[in-house]
Order: sequence, then structure tokens, then C-alpha cells
Amino acid sequence: MGNDGNGANGGSGSTTGGPLSRIAAIGRQLLPSSPFSTRPSSNDPPELLGHLKLGADVQLPVFQPHDPLRLPAQRLLLNLDDPNVLSDLTWMGKKWQLGQDIFLLSPPGPYARHLALTFSALLQVPFEYVSMHRDVGESELLQQRSLRAGGTLDYVDGPVVRAMKNGSILIIDGVQRAERNVLPLLNNVLENREANLADGTQLVPANRLAGLRKAEQEQQAGVTHATGVQPTSRFIPVHPNFKVIALGLPTPPYKGLSLDPPFRSRFQSRWVESLVPTNGLPQYKVQPSPAEADGVPRELSIALAQRMNEFTSLVKYHDRFAAGGDILPETERLPTMPQTMLPLLEDIVELFPPVDALVPPPTSTAFEGPPEEKYPPPQDGALQVSDMTRSKVEARELEMLSRFPPPKPAGLIAKETRDLLGAAWPNLYTIEKSRKKIADDLLEKLGLDHGIGAGTGSTSSSSQTGTGLLGYHLKEVNRLSETRATMSFEHATRAGRTVEVEVPCGPLTFRQLPEVGEVYDLNEQSVFVTARLRATLTAMCQLHATGRDFALLPSAFASDATTVPQSSSSTSTAISIFGALLGYPVESIWLWKDIGGNELVMRRVTTKDGDTTFEPSPLLKGAMEAKLVHLAGIDVLGPTMSSLASLLQDRTLELWEGGRAALADPSSTAPQPIGLGHITPIHPSFRLIATSSSSKADWLNEEVSTLFSFVSPSPMSEAEEQEIVLKRSQCPPGRLEKLFTFTRRYRELSSDPALGLNKGRRLGTRSLIRIAQRIAKYPETDLRTSIERALLVDFLPRTNRDLVRNTLAECGLFTRGAEGAFTYRPPEFLADPRAEANELVFEDLNALGKPEGTTRLPLFDVTQDAEGAHTLIPSTGNFYNNPTQSLLLRDLAIDLDLHEHLLLLGNQGTGKNKVIDRLCELLHRPREYIQLSRDSTVNSILQIVNLEHGQLVYLDSPLVRAIKLGRICIVDEADKVSSAVTAVFRSLSERGQLTLPDGRQVRPPGSQGSANDIIVHPNFRCVLLANRPGAPFMGNEFLTTLGEGFSTFAVGNPDLNSEVRLLNQAAPSVSEDLIKRLDLAFHDLRAQFDAGLINYPYSLRELLHIVRHMDKYPDEPLVDVLLNTLSFDLHRPQAMETVAEALKRRGLDVKGLSIAEVREKKEEELQKAAEAKGKVAFDPKKAGRDTDLNGPKDGKVDPDNKEHFGGNTWRGGTGGRDTAGLGGRGGYERLRSGHEVKQVSDELKRDVPPEIKEQARRMAQEALARKLAEEGLSRHEAATYEAYRAELEAPINHLATVLNDLQANRKERNWLTRQQEGELDERRLTNALSGERAVFKRREEAPPEPGAAQVKPKRIRLVVDCSASMYSMSYDGRLEREIKSVLMIMEAMARVERSKILYDIVAHNGETAALPLVDAANPPENAGKRWKVLRDMTSSTQFTMSGDNTVEGIEAAVTSLPKAEPDAEMDDYIVIALSDANLGRYGITAKKLERAMTKNKIDNVKAAIIFIGGEQEAASMAKDMPGKAFNCQDLRTLPMLLSECLVAMVGREE
Repeated sequence: MGNDGNGANGGSGSTTGGPLSRIAAIGRQLLPSSPFSTRPSSNDPPELLGHLKLGADVQLPVFQPHDPLRLPAQRLLLNLDDPNVLSDLTWMGKKWQLGQDIFLLSPPGPYARHLALTFSALLQVPFEYVSMHRDVGESELLQQRSLRAGGTLDYVDGPVVRAMKNGSILIIDGVQRAERNVLPLLNNVLENREANLADGTQLVPANRLAGLRKAEQEQQAGVTHATGVQPTSRFIPVHPNFKVIALGLPTPPYKGLSLDPPFRSRFQSRWVESLVPTNGLPQYKVQPSPAEADGVPRELSIALAQRMNEFTSLVKYHDRFAAGGDILPETERLPTMPQTMLPLLEDIVELFPPVDALVPPPTSTAFEGPPEEKYPPPQDGALQVSDMTRSKVEARELEMLSRFPPPKPAGLIAKETRDLLGAAWPNLYTIEKSRKKIADDLLEKLGLDHGIGAGTGSTSSSSQTGTGLLGYHLKEVNRLSETRATMSFEHATRAGRTVEVEVPCGPLTFRQLPEVGEVYDLNEQSVFVTARLRATLTAMCQLHATGRDFALLPSAFASDATTVPQSSSSTSTAISIFGALLGYPVESIWLWKDIGGNELVMRRVTTKDGDTTFEPSPLLKGAMEAKLVHLAGIDVLGPTMSSLASLLQDRTLELWEGGRAALADPSSTAPQPIGLGHITPIHPSFRLIATSSSSKADWLNEEVSTLFSFVSPSPMSEAEEQEIVLKRSQCPPGRLEKLFTFTRRYRELSSDPALGLNKGRRLGTRSLIRIAQRIAKYPETDLRTSIERALLVDFLPRTNRDLVRNTLAECGLFTRGAEGAFTYRPPEFLADPRAEANELVFEDLNALGKPEGTTRLPLFDVTQDAEGAHTLIPSTGNFYNNPTQSLLLRDLAIDLDLHEHLLLLGNQGTGKNKVIDRLCELLHRPREYIQLSRDSTVNSILQIVNLEHGQLVYLDSPLVRAIKLGRICIVDEADKVSSAVTAVFRSLSERGQLTLPDGRQVRPPGSQGSANDIIVHPNFRCVLLANRPGAPFMGNEFLTTLGEGFSTFAVGNPDLNSEVRLLNQAAPSVSEDLIKRLDLAFHDLRAQFDAGLINYPYSLRELLHIVRHMDKYPDEPLVDVLLNTLSFDLHRPQAMETVAEALKRRGLDVKGLSIAEVREKKEEELQKAAEAKGKVAFDPKKAGRDTDLNGPKDGKVDPDNKEHFGGNTWRGGTGGRDTAGLGGRGGYERLRSGHEVKQVSDELKRDVPPEIKEQARRMAQEALARKLAEEGLSRHEAATYEAYRAELEAPINHLATVLNDLQANRKERNWLTRQQEGELDERRLTNALSGERAVFKRREEAPPEPGAAQVKPKRIRLVVDCSASMYSMSYDGRLEREIKSVLMIMEAMARVERSKILYDIVAHNGETAALPLVDAANPPENAGKRWKVLRDMTSSTQFTMSGDNTVEGIEAAVTSLPKAEPDAEMDDYIVIALSDANLGRYGITAKKLERAMTKNKIDNVKAAIIFIGGEQEAASMAKDMPGKAFNCQDLRTLPMLLSECLVAMVGREE
């Protein structure tokens, strides 16, 4: 016989009785004085039902409830036989007797809320419930305004007012999530039981009501006498039973805002903590295998449940003892286990018993030796013995070490154990290695490291066997009724062991369970079912059988070491199949950061009569209609996610106007009105699945871990991924061998954070399928180009770019035209595109006559969109064809033909808009256009909200029109919006799904949904245009958020020949020679931008402006035309010199291309203009004025601004001497005062005596001497330092700009909603109509989320080589290169905020491994102190002993850097070493260096080394350590290399 279960027991271990036993226990606590009844009472005083006795001292009267519908559901009540529960209730009863409000502090979980509900049920006092989040304000708490037909305002009481009027218990849940200054609104309510309401009424204590009304009547006596009508009193009594129970987490240690002291002081608090057992399992049957006795599965379940109970206790004790004695730092303690963990594990184990007995816990090994020798194993060289010979010491150490078992490496715990624990304790997947090792050790103590009796082997992977938790796999699904089904599971290794469970299901037809290897048709797409996908699906079904909602974790959390970190985990596919198996309509809700907590449940609308009201959100509709709701992107919700705890854990939800939703009986799920006096049914079959859009773990805190059970889908293995790619693309395997080889190598490199590739683009499964499909349909596709496009290699830092391109070459992928003699293919050279019949034709002139030489693409049939064809096909009349852009047009057209969405990235002015418009014109494709900005919101890009005749009207945006009608939607400036808006395009491109503000859904063809939903048209394409990431562009880092749904293109400037051809067409009258010279100069400038020598990427746009101007105005000097573009940099002499040098090198006359020359020319023009407009010549001698010069001075300021000329007293005079003014001589400053200019002759202006010139020179020299004395520099030192600094000005500026950009990016302003001033928020139009004040939005630096981690500075240490060889071999420039690099670092850091980056500099030489040069607390703030650092470096190289401490210096820097500021937390730790590569002499190998650089993995210290000497040895080291070692022998490239190295490791703020 099998084990039958009906859920009454609820599992083994700590589980307790069901709801009936709990109600019976409540009845035992009552001392009845009349029959127990819950019938509504009349206007008479409430009927006394009895007295509640709690403990020895508490006896409370229990009255008939005024509203039985607002009492807690029986299923949510706690068991009174639990001593913890009874103790907590007794304390609460005492506080009730004293009339005090209560604050229950607890760990995350439902216990505190259920305790408050149980107390409410015992007293038969209805409750009001508020779950706090960032959108709960005064109107949600007290009174909300609604606009009724005719313009009448109606005031609807909120939960606080209802509780005060009716004498209910007000439960405020999640106090730590409330916005600042919201809860202080309740201070007067808590203290005096008073509140002034928006409708003009006032709530007052009942004992004061009579006096207040009497005074009010006396004041209104005159009004009553005149009108004969008694005015309604504005005073409303507060019921004496009104009490407040607040629930919250202590902060710290949990995340959230601390309590406002006045608010806190009004509560009595208690720490409460206990488990909440489940309400019982569904009907299930466990069938033993033929080899098992009937009771064996039950015994194995009990044993495993007991072992899990022991593990949770062990973890708690470990944390308690560690915390009490400060044994472990906070960063190494295990995260708190959820309250829901043990009940969930017990339910899983009861439903799916193990098949093998557990391994007994290991017994402690006694130490065999004298008591005095019982100490930990000795370290190498630590023994002190009389005989110090090496062999005897080692023998003694080995003998002692053999007495201790070797430590178990972290991560070798059986996967079946980790999967089971992770289903209830997801933080186990995300903790650091040190903490994971602690968890592994605790599991080992209980013998759980060897497995949990699943019978699948400790090392087998469920993704390979297709099994879920505990070795079971899903066998079949059958319908029992409209709302119930049975799921059958079978154990993978124990034939005959089956489990049959009754589960909820949806109303749709069930799909057949797919088998491994089957091609499964899903929503008009083919899905290839693998063992890994079946394993994920089985685990989902097992958790569904326990009655829990669940979350699918990102694949990055998977602990299986055999998986590939960048491959897909098929999350969306698994959700779709799960819904299809159980007949669920799937409602996907794509979340964004701006969404409010109220919007998750309800949405403001207007009726036809003009009333403002609410309607259910898609989430609430799904709960009411037995849907499977997929909440996608829960990571963006932050603390708001926890406000759904009552829905997820209790299946209850508070609605508008006093409405409440609760779990319905399966036999009574008919719709009910929403509002006070009604319970809206939540369908018993409703299920919710959550997924995250981020691979980061910061959203997965202790609170979220109590809301769900969890599945950690494994990403595809390499073999599975390759199989999927081949099947999806139908590409011959031989064509993809190099792609797979490169993918494997690239992912290996990306897994090393020191290389910085992890900050670049992922090469995920979706990207591989896209490349393979293109190769399959267009075999001439160049594989290397496709890979470089997918990874945006052109926009990677130079070191990463070189690393990727070298890896491509190693995998046999070469640039077209550089393959070699036997595989040579000429580069493509495309003719202008042309239309033939119904096709667009592209011809490669270098492959004429060959099949791959011509590409034909179908033109769009304009009859499919007649309206769009007439008005929305762009016309690019001035597009100039050229081979480079023709090649880009062809590739874009191919991807559009392959149903891909496009992302075009590039510098400004490279023709992104022109190219895509030209393509739409050539293909006859209508296009919609949107330009985004920082002010763009999710709502604004999806729909436009209007108010017409008192009703809200939603108009489709261009994006939604394009989706419906099958047009191309061009989205410009896509990098200027927040990540919340970017996420919209990700969900649209990857899944074709969106949730619109009006409640409708956008969904792909073939999917299930409402008739009002918008189906994505097969012709729809989305094209995003954006600037390249990184400085100097001011956009946001959006590529990570965007995912892989777009085919990416790096749009650059055309090559030289193409650009010359284009410019000739644009300016036919300008000589081709001049155009070529300009073009070559601009190509040089672009190369200098890529090298970091200038900060502006000169583009095709600037060249077009120049040649068009020259074509229109041929007589204008070249310099004047160039200044139209270059004037932005006139005040940056270094940049102008670089530009002028590039132009000169190409034979262009650039005389006058400096600020001084521009000013001189401007002055001459002004002089001529002034003469023409009445400027008069002035001869001071003829006017009888003194012309002697006494020396430059400021002069006096005339407050009346009278005209002064010919003197030397007043500032602003003309024709004078010495003072500031115009038209005179001998002064040092030009100053205009608005009067007529008296201009002395040029001869007199030049006649300045030598002594005056000498005086000015002496004044300048004295000022310089004073400055040098202050900084401790001699003149020679100052001149040398200034020469170095001027030479390095460009890379200094570049590095400072990049590092400062990190700070600017973090301070990006966001929209703050619910403001009382600013712009009207379109989402709160109805609130504005009804008179609410907080209906505006404004941009501001957003405050951090409650409990968000503080933004910490990055910590950088530069390790320089000051060994003797640096000086002795300085003839090759190595010492000078190092000195200049250090100077560049110090100068750049001086221009960066210290709150952003802390740095120090240490040196190593033959005598020491750590010689301090720059202290992080006191960096050198002037040139003198920086010169001293350089001087100390030189002295050290000159006088140190021979020897090398490179390895020791790096190791010391890496290990000591996190300890340099022990009281401060840093965001990143980075070490960069400079060395002369004189390493072979001292036996230093690449392995030794790499070991030293990776010494501190615990603190994730990133390290790199740059070799500036020893060319051959440096090149060898750099090759052996890619991405960590760099060879730099060219003085000009070192600063840029150092800058790129820093940028690659520091990265950007996200």
C-alpha cells in the first residue's frame, strides 16, 4: 500500500494541525456568556459573546463583530497550542488592556502578520490592513478624493479612518518600507486619537465628543435660527476599540528606513519569531517501488525532514555564537534563513520522499597524541625543533598533518542537496566563496554533503538526467475537473517509485508533456526539448504541487560548474510550457522601475459619466481569473516587491474603496463587486511566477526569499547549446566550427574579471543563433565581421579590443583581405544599390560573376500598409551613395529580412539616421519615429494620455502604431533614457510582450490573451539609434539592460575613398585635392581620438559642413571655414595644436588657427569697423596730454562711468596710458566702458620704453619666484615639470574626464513622482481632477532606496618599479616613461573628486617590497609635492641595492590594499604595477606573477602589470598573461595604455 495524504498533517517535523483545530483552540480560549455568533449587529450596543482568557492575568471581553466580512480568514490563524504563539498573544492582550498601540518586530516572514490576524480573530474585532510601499501617502491612508458625475467631489475613507470610526484594528505592515515623513502623519492619531480630514470633518476621541458638539451648536445657533436647519456636525467620534498594530523589520540588520523617533515613541514593541506551518498539502499518493516496504518512503521523508531541521538549528546557533563573540566579520556570516524555509522543505520531502537512507553524520576524530600536542595543523616552516635540517622538519610536519583529515574544498557539496536547500533558501546561490565554504562545512557536519538520498549520485547533474528535486521527473498531467488536475512523477533510478499529486490548473486545454529530444510547437515557434529543460520543468511542477508561487533565478546563480555562464537557461520557454501543460492562460507583466505599488494592483480610470474610479490591474485580473501571472523584472521593484506579501503568502489583497480580495472556495468563484462590504474572490488556481532581468543578487534579500519558492535553472551546456543553435538555424555544422571555438575561448576570457571582458557584450545563445541563421540563409556572410558586430568590438577599450581580435585570429578568423595567399578573399566593394522588379539588389564589384557577388532582398508590398506607404516612407533626396554605406545598407537589410530588430551605435555625425531612412526608402518601408530624451518615461513612449470631456483617453504612440500595423519604428537617442525605459525595448525585442498603461497587452502571434490585446504584426521591426558608450558621450550605459534582442551595428565614418566620393557629390565645385587633404587630416584626428590624444571624435558631419560652406562661398579663407567647426576648442590650446598639426601634415595652411590669432584678427576687424562707425584717431600730444609711461596698473573705478580719455587714472578710459581701457598703450588689460574710443596711433602704441617692459618682466618673475618658493621648486625643476605636464596634457585630460564621468553618471537625475510641484504627471490626471495635491513630477537626484548600499569610493594602488635596473638601463627610456606615467596619474587624480576614488603609490626596489610614495589620505596637491614624488623615485633607483621584489611588491599590494582603510568600505580594489621586465634574471615567471596578482580573491582585488622595458621579455610575458600583462615600449602609448587599463578595470557605475 502507498502512503496517502490529504494535507491534514501538513508534513512532518514541526508542522501542526489544520484550520479546524485552530478554530477549536480559539473556542477553548473563550469563556462564553451567550451563544457564539457572527451575525451582524443592529444599532444596539454590540452583544457580549464571552471573555478571552490569555495566560493567568489577561481576560478580555469579546463582542459581536460589527462587520464579520472584515474578520481574518480561518486558514490564516495560528495554532494556540504553540507556546510561542500563546506567549506573544498574552503580551498583546496586556497591551490591549492598557490601551497601548503595538509594534511587532520580527524577521522577514508571515508570522508577525498572522499573529496580528489571530489576535483580531480572538477578539472578534475586524481589521484594516495597509502594506506600506513608496506610493502610500496621505490620501491612501486617510481619505481619497473621487470625482463624480456633475463635478461633485466624493471623499472615500481610507483604512486609517475606517478603523478609527468603526473601532477596528489597524495593521500597518512593512513600516521600514514607508517613504520618509509619511508615517509621522499618524502621530496625532496615535497620541490623541484625532485627525483632520480632507472633507472638513474631524475625528476626535469619543469622550470629548459631547463637549465639542455642544460648543459647536452654540456657535451655529445663529445659522440654525435663520435657516431652521440644524447643520451637520463636523466632529466624528473615534471608537474606543481602535488600536494600531505595526509590523516591521529591525533596521539594521535588515534593509529599510529607521523609525522616526516621535513615531517610535508611541508604540510598545516586542520581538516575535516563530515558524508558520502550511495549511496542509493537497491530496497525494506515494507508491513505493516493488523492492520497498509500504512504510519506507514515509520513514525516509521523516529522517530527511529531521536532518533539515537539525541543519537550520545548526545555522542559527553558528550565527548566534559568531555574532556574540565577534568570531566572524559580518561579511562572512551566513544570511538569515527565511521563516518559510523549514515548512517548505518539509512539504517537499513529504511529497517526494528520498529513495536512499541518509549517510550518518561523521563522528569527531580523536587526536592520537599527547594532550599537549592538540593544536591545529602546523604551517610550512612553523615548527621549532632542535634539528633544523629541512628534511627532518618536512617529515615531522607531514606526520602531524596526516593525523588531520584534509579540508573539503568549497563547492563539492552534492548538487541535489544544494538544489533542495536553494528552493527555500535562495541566498545559498549568491553568497561569496568564503560564506559558501561555511555553509558547506555545516552540511558536512550533518552528513548532507554526500547527498539527501535522491539516489542520483552526488556528482550527477539534474540538467543531464532531466530530473527535478530529489531525483524525480515529471511523467504525465491529467485533468480531474475544471480547476484540478493530477501530476504524476516517477523516480529516475528507483523503478516503480511514483508520486501522484492533485494540483490546481487552468481552464484551457492541456498540452501533451514533451519528451526529451522532441520538437515542441509552442506559440507558433519550435522548441527543442532537452534534459535540462525537462529538469527545470519538473522542479517547477514540484513546487507548484506544494501550493507555492515560485521565482526562476537568473542562470548566473547556477552552481553547476559544467555550465556555460553566458548561455541561455530557457526561462521564458519553461514558463510557457508549464502554462500549456496545466491549461493556464499566461499573463506576462513586464515591470519597470517607475511602476508604483498601487499600479501593481489597481489603475485609475474614468467612467462614461465622468466618474473617477479604479479598475483591476493585470495582476489582480489574473488572480481573479485563474491565470498564470508572470511578473518579469521583479528586481526593479526594490522594497515595493515585499508589499505583495499578503497576496503571495496569504492570498489576500486590499483594494480600493474598502474592498478586499481573498482566496475563494473552489465552488464559489463568481465575480463580486469591489468595495466595502464585499469580498472579491481570488481564484484557487491562480499562480504567480517571478523572474529577474538582472544577474545581480542585490534584489534577492531576506524579505524576498520568504515570498516565493525558487528554481535555479541551469544554463545550457556547451554541447546542448551547439545542438540548439544547429537545429534552430539549420546551418551545416562545418560552417559553425570556428564560431563555437571562438565562443568557448571568449567565454573563458570573460570569466576572468581581471581582463575586463565581463563588462563588455555577452556572446549568448541568442546571438549565436542570430549569426548562424544569417550564415545559413546568406552563406557569403563573413563570420569574423558578424562576431565583431555582436560584441561591438570597435567600441571596446583598446586592450580589450586587441585581446578579442587576437583571439579571433587564433581561432582562424581573419579580416577579409588579410587571410593569406591560399585563402585570400578580396574586401567587398559594393556598387550603388538598385531596384529590379520587386527586389533590391546589392552587387560586390570584387566578386562579379560569382554567386556570392549579388545579394537580392524583397521589396515591401506597399498594399499591406497603403496609408503608411503614402505618408511614412522617408525621402532622402541628398543621400550620397558610397561603397561603405552601401555595405552597411545591405547588412541592415539582410537582418531586417531575417526578422531581426536593429541597434545602430556610433559617434555623432556618422550617418545613422540618414542610413536607416535611406534603407526604408529603398525597401519602400513605412516608418514611425520617436526621439527619446532624459524626460522620456515608459508611459510616454507607449501611450499618450488625454483628458476629453472629463474622461481619460489613451492614444497609441508611434511605437504602438508600428507594432499594430507592421511598420518600422525608429527610436532615436536611445542612450539618453533611464534603464527602466530601455527595459521596455528588451521585452519587446526578446519576447514580443508589453503591458500598456491602459491595461492592454502587447503579445506575439499565437499566444493566449484577451481580445483587446495588440498582436505584434509580423512586419514590425524596431530600430534603435544611439551614440557609442563611454566618454565623451553623455548617454547612459544601456547595453546591459537591453540584452541580446537586437542585432547590433557599429556605425563608423566611411573609409577614405567612400568619404571622398561622398564629399565630392556634396561639394562639386571644391577641388578633389583639397577634399582629399581635408579627409586625410580628419582621418588622422579620428585616430588620435581613438588613441585618447583628443577628446572629440571629428566625424563625417563636420566635414560635410566644411565642404558645403566652401562650395557655397569659395572665396572665404580655409581657416575661417575650419573655425566654424573648431571654435569649440579655441580655449584648449593643447587640442588646437593637435588639430593644427594634423592639418599642417596634410599640406593645409592653418595660420590663424589659435585663440591669440583669432583675437588679433577680431581686433583688427573691430578697429576697422569702429573707424567706419565714428571711432576717432587721437593724438594725446596735440591734446596737451602727458604721454610718459609709469608702469601698468588697474586704475580707479568711476562710479558715474563718465568719459575719460588721454590719462592714466581711471579704469575703462580710452586713448590713455598704463590703466585698463581701449585705444591707449602701456596697460595690461582691455576694458570697454561704452564710450567713444579715442585711438592713439600704432607708432605711439609701439613706443614703450625698455624700462617699462623690464618692470613688467620683473613683476612676472617675482610672482613666479613666490609661487615656486611656496611649492618648493627650483626654476629648473619647475620648467622640467611643466614641460612634462604640457606633453601629457591630452592623456591627463582624457583620464580625468573618464574618471569624472563615473561620478557624473551616478548623479543622473530621475523623475520623482507624487510631488506637490513640478510638471503634471500624466499617470495621476484623475487624481488631479479630484483635487489631490501630490500629482506632479520633477527631476531630481533620486534618494536611495530604503536600505540601499552606500556608494563607496574605488581604491587604486599604483606599484612602481624603483629597482637599480631602472636607473642603470634608463638609456632605453624606461625610467622616463615610468616618471611620466606617475605624473599623469597624480595630475589626473587631482582633477577627480576624492569621494569617488582614493589612490596611493608605493614602490619596490632591491631592498623593500613596499616603499610609500603617495599616501591616500594626503595626496600631493601641488606641483612641488608631485615633483618630490618623482624625485624620490629617481633617488631610489640611483642608490638602492641590486635585487628585484616585483612579485613580493605586487603580492604585498594586493593583500594589504583592502586593509589600508579598515574602517571604510570600498567599491573596488585595483592594483596596477609598472615594471621594467628585468625578471628572467631573478627567476620570475609568468605563473609566479599571476599567482601574486590573484593572491587576494576574497576581496576581489583586480591587478594588472605594464612592462616598460625589456622588449622581448615584456612581449613574452604579455602573451602568456593576456589581459593582465601589457607591453609598452613606445613612450607615446604608455599614458593611453595606462588610462585604458584603469578604465577597463574600474568600469562604469550602473
